[in-house]
Amino acid sequence: MTVTDFYLYFPSEEAARAAAAEAESDTGSVDVRLGADDVNWLTQVRKDIDRASLDENERSFEGLARRHGGEYDGFEADV
Repeated sequence: MTVTDFYLYFPSEEAARAAAAEAESDTGSVDVRLGADDVNWLTQVRKDIDRASLDENERSFEGLARRHGGEYDGFEADV
């Protein structure tokens, strides 16, 4: 298992929190904060996953971002 952070950006705090609420039912931790651009909101989802499920998780977060009017921006994983 590998700790992996997934990054989703939204145009509003409301959308970011709605996505976070949906993601929380499936994960260990979710953080919502204003993004580095001081305009968009970041929903950062941290999950402990196995490498075999990475593609499935990415598709899931792409869909989550779309449903809430945002954009999935990739992941970072512990080495």
